[in-house]
Amino acid sequence: MIAVKNKTSDSIKLTPDIPDLSIEMLDDRGKPLNIESIKKLHTEASDTSGLIPKGGIVYYAVAYTSPVLSVHQQVRVSVGQTSAADEPASIVLVKSEK
Repeated sequence: MIAVKNKTSDSIKLTPDIPDLSIEMLDDRGKPLNIESIKKLHTEASDTSGLIPKGGIVYYAVAYTSPVLSVHQQVRVSVGQTSAADEPASIVLVKSEK
């Protein structure tokens, strides 16, 4: 389950086909070296309009095949809004463990 909260002072419209899931390969300092998309099996949203009012929250249930991660990999989820699609918000879902 992923929650997306609008902390701006206006309503926002999310980009289609979100959230995006990816595997990031990191160097020893945590800087991304390689990013691969993860195929989603199914996504379901609490609100299908993609519009989040000021202070509103939309919840996403996302099904995907859990990847086997190496020591320097993590799974990241990203969402973007139509007026700022080049600045997505993201969070790490799963970090590999040593």
